[in-house]
Amino acid sequence: MTAARDIARRFGAEAAKATAYLIGSPACGDPAVKPADRERARGALIGAAVGEALGLQVSGMRRKEIERRFGRITGYIDHPQAGGHSLLTLITADSVLADPVEHPDRFARRLAGSRFRFPGGAIHRARRALHGGRPWWSAAGKSAGSAAAARCAAFGLRWAGDPSRAAYEAALSALVTHRHPAAVSAAAATAAGVALAAAGNGPLDDGWLEQVADISAGFTQWEVQGVVLSRRLEELSAGGGIEMFEDAGALAAEAVPAAIWHAVDAGTPEEAVLGAVNAGGETATIAAITGVLVGARYGEKAWPADLTRIGACLDAVGAADRLSRPVAKPVDRTPAKVGAGDEGGEKDGSAPVHVSFLIDRSGSMRGMELDVVGGFNAFIADQRSQPGDCRLTLVQFDSGDPFEVIHEAKPLAEVGDMILDQYRPRGSTPLLDALGDLIESADRRLARLGGSAESPAEDQIVVVFTDGRENASRRWSRARLHAAVEERKQAGWSFVFMGANQDSYLEAGRLGFEAGNIQNYAPDSMGTQTAYRSVSRSVAAYRMSSPEYRRTSSRDFYRGTKEAEEDMRRREAERGRRRRRRS
Repeated sequence: MTAARDIARRFGAEAAKATAYLIGSPACGDPAVKPADRERARGALIGAAVGEALGLQVSGMRRKEIERRFGRITGYIDHPQAGGHSLLTLITADSVLADPVEHPDRFARRLAGSRFRFPGGAIHRARRALHGGRPWWSAAGKSAGSAAAARCAAFGLRWAGDPSRAAYEAALSALVTHRHPAAVSAAAATAAGVALAAAGNGPLDDGWLEQVADISAGFTQWEVQGVVLSRRLEELSAGGGIEMFEDAGALAAEAVPAAIWHAVDAGTPEEAVLGAVNAGGETATIAAITGVLVGARYGEKAWPADLTRIGACLDAVGAADRLSRPVAKPVDRTPAKVGAGDEGGEKDGSAPVHVSFLIDRSGSMRGMELDVVGGFNAFIADQRSQPGDCRLTLVQFDSGDPFEVIHEAKPLAEVGDMILDQYRPRGSTPLLDALGDLIESADRRLARLGGSAESPAEDQIVVVFTDGRENASRRWSRARLHAAVEERKQAGWSFVFMGANQDSYLEAGRLGFEAGNIQNYAPDSMGTQTAYRSVSRSVAAYRMSSPEYRRTSSRDFYRGTKEAEEDMRRREAERGRRRRRRS
């Protein structure tokens, strides 16, 4: 299948018309996922974090100063901090894992809802356009920069068994932020290099380089400031040396060949990254890509063991483990036909699912608007891709309006994205009134639908997101609400609580929530987005499960895996280590 036909099939004719010429006529490969093993995946993503951290620390220093202050890699990477490329790499990985078919749209939604500081103007321009409602395939400017290439390791790791497919999927993702053939082909070359490295053995040599060059040559090539990627790779194959890649700039056609050259030229992974740093130029980007390539070949053991417990590498290890997991079976996206007598139910006898979201809009949420809105939109996009009948009610609350309904009992396909104008934090936190009113509203809806305790018309999930304690309710008391929650739990409802800036277990427990359904999350961008992902994973598992599984979810919704709390504990431990070092 050609790229144009594949894009039209996946995203529509408009997307194909807007993007196919930017990609060209590459071999698209096999869409079936063929992941790298865990050792190689960890090595690649740790290498990306290490390379960027080194490049950021020494940026602007003279080479003699670098050599004087820093010896081997273990001497100065004590706590690598995630820079923009590392964060974009993790967001890209999450998007691929959430949906290997529609990952560009997933990435675009995550980018639009993020508040991180990213490198380069291309990312910021795309984010603004996405906020303005532009589709992912037309949001980017004509940037030939290297940020897209620096974040695309996930494609090489997820399709390690098919480097052509890895390159093609990376090219699609690159288009979200860079509508320029030079940037797109460079991302494809990087992903192909990662896939080939992860699937092979021995040093990264001229044979590996030639394979990367052959795959990337199928993508549209474009000259920028006298530089063409395919030509640079040919020069590299012909024996181009350090002079060619000293002080390589931010152009993708310069940065990616420079990273490849350092990966091939070095004797060890450490030497490869240090060589990229010492060469000057766009050090953080080139060193990050170099780290990905050599890490994918040599694996986790390429890096000092203590790095896997430090800073950005902790997140890299988690993402790598998810990328290396095989896919059990593809998701059937075709809606099931409803036969006679099957109306209103699922094939396995499970009732349709109704998810009620109760989102805190009190004044303490100021500064988190983009994360709340982006996280909710990512949740909806994720749930749309899951099979089964599901409706959603969205309510936000504050003391000015303790029960503002945004969506009421809508099928997921009809739930539009939340926009910033709908979410303006203000006032206090009338949590009791909001949750009590939500329960009564659900009761009225269930009464209209009919059903019974043995055969409910809908299975209920109630999710509360808040960052503050109750302080403004007037109508519902704690005791009355606790009794209402307990009664609904007996009927099989699942109550889920995500709380920040409080003891969530104490606060939610006093309302009748089960400990297995409660999580704390860090009140910042990463914590909020991790909380939404954790809820989305658990809701998806619930929707695809049997009635027996659903009944136990009223007590153990997360099944012992609480990603938001793990994220918070990990970062708290890291802060503690830093304080001890300083003291």
